[in-house]
Amino acid sequence: MKQTGWHYTQKPEYRRRLVYESTDRRRSKYKRYLEAAKKMNAVANVSLNSNVKQTAKSDADYFYSKIRLMNKNNKCICKDVTEKPSDKKFDKWSQDYMKSWGGK
Repeated sequence: MKQTGWHYTQKPEYRRRLVYESTDRRRSKYKRYLEAAKKMNAVANVSLNSNVKQTAKSDADYFYSKIRLMNKNNKCICKDVTEKPSDKKFDKWSQDYMKSWGGK
């Protein structure tokens, strides 16, 4: 894991940029935000200093809000978002299976 240089007394924009830049650049923006949020949650959970805990938690909340904003803006216009393509394949397979054994 990279050293970020994060310190709770730094300005919020600077802290968050340091954490975001410490994530894997080959990943998508969504996964980078998620990784940064997880890092900050880990710092908040481990820290005994209440100032560090509060600052890390607020940074984690910031990254999670960015993720929620991305999800809100990129809504799928599909009829049924919860149904996966693998579910459709399984349904077709189960119908074919039932037909072959004399079912409906």
